[in-house]
Amino acid sequence: MKKRNKKYNGKQVVKQKIHKFQMTWEVNEARSIIELHHLLNGVDPQESTHTPLKVWMKAHKGDLALALKTQTIPAEQSFHIVSRIHAVNEKTGETVDCEFQLATDTVMHLWQFLGDVESEIYVNDGGFKKKWLGFNHELEAYLKEVGNGEFVVKTNHCCLTCFSTFKSFRHEMEFKSINLMNPEFGLGVEG
Repeated sequence: MKKRNKKYNGKQVVKQKIHKFQMTWEVNEARSIIELHHLLNGVDPQESTHTPLKVWMKAHKGDLALALKTQTIPAEQSFHIVSRIHAVNEKTGETVDCEFQLATDTVMHLWQFLGDVESEIYVNDGGFKKKWLGFNHELEAYLKEVGNGEFVVKTNHCCLTCFSTFKSFRHEMEFKSINLMNPEFGLGVEG
């Protein structure tokens, strides 16, 4: 047998693999699933901060939903979202379908990105820094610009993407085991 010449270096940094994570949901449907769960359990949906994993995964599909809920990836990410909107002018009956995309190079928590939390985050906008008010605010401003503020959103299908590593090897194994044990999440082993 040939002797191994390479010595173990405990300080050597091993780069973790970067994974693409995606989550899809329809905004009104997801909200109603979560609110219904809280109401059936006697909890005020406006005050509740905890949603069980099974309920969360019924409302949101994809590996990003599972990774964020199980906290197996860092909570703060650089997100990209694509939103397909179907809106109706309730006065005239006119409908409009449009697609809205938004990405930030600033790392932030999901709720800060969506705009549900007051935060002091500033992002680059054409070489200038502006206060980040969230995706929801940007979407509303876009819809006002497109339809003069007369359209009401009926459906909003979103696809959120980020590229991330797992927090650790243990977190990756936890994610994969939950993923394999729960095929109803739409992420399990394909048969």
